[in-house]
Order: sequence, then structure tokens, then C-alpha cells
Amino acid sequence: MWFAVSLAVAFGLLSLVLAAVLIRVSATGRAAYGGGRHRDFAARLAESERRMRLTLEATRIGTFDWDLGNDSWSASPTFYSMLGYEPIVGPADRREWLERVHPEEAAQVRERLLSVFDPDFDSMEFEARYAHADGGYRWERVSGYPVERGKDGRATRILGIRKNINDRKVAEEALRVSEKRLRSFFEDSAISIWEEDFSAVRERIEAVRATGVADWEAFFARRERVVEFASLVRILDVNRATVELLECDSKEEALRSLPVFYDEEAVATFRSELASLAAGRLSFECEAMLNTTTGRRVFLQLKLSVLPGHEENWSRVLVSMVDLSERKAAEEALQGSLREKELLLSEIHHRVKNNLQIICSLINLQLGGADEASGSVRSLRDMEARVRSMSFVHELLYQSDDFASVDFSRYVRQLCDYLMEAYGIDAGRVRVEIAVQDIRLSLDKAIPGGLIVNELFSNALKHAFPGDRSGTVRIGLKSADRGFVSLEVRDDGVGIAKTEREAKPCAELGSNLVESLAQQLNGSYRRETVGGVSVNIVFPA
Repeated sequence: MWFAVSLAVAFGLLSLVLAAVLIRVSATGRAAYGGGRHRDFAARLAESERRMRLTLEATRIGTFDWDLGNDSWSASPTFYSMLGYEPIVGPADRREWLERVHPEEAAQVRERLLSVFDPDFDSMEFEARYAHADGGYRWERVSGYPVERGKDGRATRILGIRKNINDRKVAEEALRVSEKRLRSFFEDSAISIWEEDFSAVRERIEAVRATGVADWEAFFARRERVVEFASLVRILDVNRATVELLECDSKEEALRSLPVFYDEEAVATFRSELASLAAGRLSFECEAMLNTTTGRRVFLQLKLSVLPGHEENWSRVLVSMVDLSERKAAEEALQGSLREKELLLSEIHHRVKNNLQIICSLINLQLGGADEASGSVRSLRDMEARVRSMSFVHELLYQSDDFASVDFSRYVRQLCDYLMEAYGIDAGRVRVEIAVQDIRLSLDKAIPGGLIVNELFSNALKHAFPGDRSGTVRIGLKSADRGFVSLEVRDDGVGIAKTEREAKPCAELGSNLVESLAQQLNGSYRRETVGGVSVNIVFPA
């Protein structure tokens, strides 16, 4: 657009010069050239000037005419209106426009205007802010050219134009402020940032692609190719954080020391970057290792991004590096501490299990030779089973890699097998059906839950099938709604009434214990006695 307008202006100025040269009217009013030809030329010139005037008005370009010999100055209507002033017809005071120049550009404008009096003057051009009628300032671009010269060769007449460039200047200032802000962010960032030019890399990749290469992982598998492409990268700048990361004294030292930083691991990282870029992925992120100038190994989080607007040629690429060394050291220390705590917890569970087994052994010693049919012996046997059920929990935790929870389904099967053997139950007479889902419970829920299973299952084995009566005990464990767990023990034995008549107060103690444990689990307790005994407990997992 500006080129087209400049041509138009130049054409207009040339038209005026031709008019000044070719149209010479004698003192009697006759043209210097033949009448018909002169009138035809004058008509064409007038039409050309009319079109030129319309073009300048449409493009909001003002024109001025400065007669240096008579110090007479005039301008087009647009020259005035583009800054909000009423047009003046005929000669005007050019000094008034000089006073409207912003103070910061006033000296420069005066210098340019005085240059028209130099013997070798050929053009004048400057940009300045002019006062607008609304009280503000607008950026204008002024150009002037000599169209007439005196016998001494000095310019005697200047024709020129003035164009509003305020939008461009505002945009340039906004861009300058933005770039300054970005530069400040670049330099002051605590993250290492590299500004690089990958345009030569892009050209080389496209040249290789043209040969039919499509498998870039295979292409860059050869080390010498990675090194070749690395040599094509231009490092434009690095920030202060990069200098500190590499343990250098200056940017210059950092750039000179680049060969020190890259070993085989760095080559492997750049190989992945190249393969990613060649495949069309304009961002890349990975963890990497880097050597500093002192030989220290730094663990990094690296990210490469082709900046917006440079996707076609990759001429601006930002590479950021975050030092993860301290975090990695902290993670390793934490892992070491965790391993120590796991060993300690494992030992604690092992010792608790052993202590509980010692208690069971002491109970057995106390019962040595006693009458198994007596009530006190049965009570001690029940106590032993309860202690054993708690011991199983610690045994499973000791054997597990996860000390936070217990595989409760495995625990239920192990406990039931023990109780069947402890009470000498014939598996052919009493069948046990276990339907448990894979559910893990924390230690504070697994122990009371295990005691509940122990009480309900042992009561069923002891009291539900007296004499030679056969039947089935079913144990169910499943996930319920809203994060709850449902535990159910059901038998098809003689029922609760028979149990209460034959086994008081032991059965009553077991029932009270189950209700108490259900409350400890913040669960609900429901018992049914139709067709046997069924107890259901629902508690939060």
C-alpha cells in the first residue's frame, strides 16, 4: 500500500514539474507551444491532477507546496483536516505548524527543514508528533522533494506529503514494551532458558525427507548424524540462570564451553528431540543429565518448544531446563527413609505376631490335661482363637509389601481354615462356603473385622450343628454402596433359641462382643434367626 501511494505521489509531483516546464504563457497570454496541442496537453494534465487529488484525499494523505524564494507555503485541505483543523485556502504560516511539533522532536524537525537550503539538498524526510485539535498528539511522516532549482542549483520550490502513521507507531511502541517485558522475563527467570535457531536443522531435515526417509528413529540411530545436526543449531542467547546452572562466569564462557556439557546421554537426548521435530511434533519434554564446567552432574527437566509464528522455519526455538537435582536427592533420601520405616514396621508386626503366639502357647500350657468339656476350658479356647485371629493380621502385614492395609479376603480364608482345624470339625459334615471379593482393609478395621469373623464362624461351628447334624456355613464379603463393605456369616443350623439354651453365657458373650466390634467399625448390625442364624454387618471401608 505504501509503495503504491509513494508511486502515486511521485507521479503527482512529476505532473506538477511538467506543468511548470511545459506551460509557459507569454505576457500577452499566448502559450509557448501551439494552441491545439497545448490545450490538449493542459486538459490531460488537469484530469491527471484531479485524479491525483482524489487519490490523496481518499488515502488521507496531505500535500504541501513551499516556495522557498518567496517563503510562501500552502497545503491541501487534507493536510489540515487529518489533524482536526479547518482547512486554509491559499498561503498560510508554516511556522504555525512548526510550533505544533512535539517538544521532543522539535529540534530534529527544524534541522530537517533547514536542510532544504543546502546546495546538495535532494530530499527531506522525518517522523514527528504533531498537536491534534483535540489536545493530543499524532505521529506523522513528512516527505519533501525539490521540484524547482535556481541558477545556483539550490532548491527554490519544495513539494511534499504528510501521512498519518500513528497506528503504526502505537503498535511499534506496544511491541517494544512487550519485547522489553519478555527480555526481562528471559533474563530474570529462575529457569535456565536457551534461545536457539533451528532453521538450518529444518532445511536439512526436509532435504533428507525428500530422499524418502520416514523412520526418523532409525535415521538418527547413527551417532554421527545426530552430531551433524547438532552442529547446525545456532544458539542465539542464554539467560543468567543458564550461566549459573552451568557454573560459568559469563554467557561467553557458557557458549565456549558447550562441548563440555554434552556427553553420550546428551547426544541421546538430542536424538529424541530431532526425531520428535522431524515427525512434526513442535514441542518435546524429557528428563536429562548434563555436565557443568566443574564436572558436576545435574539432573534436568528439559522442554523444547518452537515459538508461535516460527513453525515454518523453526528460526526461534526456546529450550528451558529446570534443575531437579535437589528434588531427586530429596526423593532418594525419602525413599531410603521409607525403606527403613518399612523394615521397622515389618519387624514390629513380626514381633507382635510372635508375642500373640506366645500368649496362645501359654494358654495351651495352662490347659494341659484339663477337661475340654468344662466351661472354663471352653472359655480359654475361645480366648485363644481370638488372640490367634489378631496374630493372623500381623502375620499377613509382615508378609505384605503394603503395611497400610490387609488383604481381608485372604485373611478370612486363612482364619476359617484355622478354626476348622482347631475345633476338629469334619469337613464332610459341616461344609464351608466362602464368597469373598478382593478387598483390602486398614489395620484399624482388619483387627475388629477379623474378631467378628472369628466369633461368628466359631459360634456356628460350635453350636449350629450339635451331635451328628450336618449343614453349611456361608461367609460373604463384598463391596456395598457409597464405599461400604458388607460382611455376612450365615448357617442353616438349629437356630438361636437352641444355641441360647445350650451355650449360655458363652454365646451371649460372643454376641455382645460382635455388636461392640460393629459399633467400633461405625457399622450397622443385623441378626436373623429364621432357618438358622444370619448376621450381617455393613461398615465403611
